[in-house]
Amino acid sequence: MQEQFVSYEQALALKEIDFDEPCLGLYHGDGMFSFQQTYSHNQYYGQVCSAPLKQKVFDWFIEKYNLEGVVQKNDKYQWYMYDIFLLSDNDAKICKEFSRVDYKNKPQATTACIDRLIEIGKRINKK
Repeated sequence: MQEQFVSYEQALALKEIDFDEPCLGLYHGDGMFSFQQTYSHNQYYGQVCSAPLKQKVFDWFIEKYNLEGVVQKNDKYQWYMYDIFLLSDNDAKICKEFSRVDYKNKPQATTACIDRLIEIGKRINKK
C-alpha cells in the first residue's frame, strides 16, 4: 500500500508549499516511511513530515490552486500521459505551458504529474 503515498522528496516539497493536511503516513528524517496518523506537517520539525496519499495531493491542488492533474491511458498507443487543467469560472482550461508527456505506466505518469504540480505551486508561491 505504500505505493499509494507520495515519495519522501515529494512530501518535503509539499511541506515547502504549505501542504498541511491530516495524513495516514509519516516520513522520518532518513526517508523511512511508517503508517502513523498525522494531523499536520506543522507538528514536525526538520526533515520529518507527513506522508500524504497521492489522491489527497491531487485534491489539495484543486482546493488550493484550482489546478487539476489528470492521468490517463492512451489505448491506441498503450502509454500514459497527464494533463494539468486550470479550473476557473466553472470551466476547465488546459494550461498550455504544462504539456503532457508520455509514460510507460500509470505510476510513472502519476509521479510526474505530482512533481509538475509541485513545481507550479512553488512558482505561484514566489509571486
